Amino acid sequence: MVIPAIALSILGLSVMRERASRPPQTSVPSLVGLNYESAESRVRDSNLNVRILAHRYDVPNEPCTIIFQTPQTGERVSHGTFVGVVVSNREGDKAKQCSSH
Repeated sequence: MVIPAIALSILGLSVMRERASRPPQTSVPSLVGLNYESAESRVRDSNLNVRILAHRYDVPNEPCTIIFQTPQTGERVSHGTFVGVVVSNREGDKAKQCSSH
């Protein structure tokens, strides 16, 4: 019975090494319904980045409200991952600059 114990301890070390080599992960926060500035802050607090994928002009939300995100809330991702968002906006003169970039 000594051999299985040794094999298990080697396997345990291998699993620990493999976990240590993975980049740190975090859960994606919920952004839908937040304004862009609040969402940007929440994403940074989770060690993630945010990118506006599109603006929607046909929704009644206040300008710069997050209406869609990917990856979805609760998904586990590596630190530094970009969370893509779709934000509401208005046409023409009433359009608002959502991003600080």
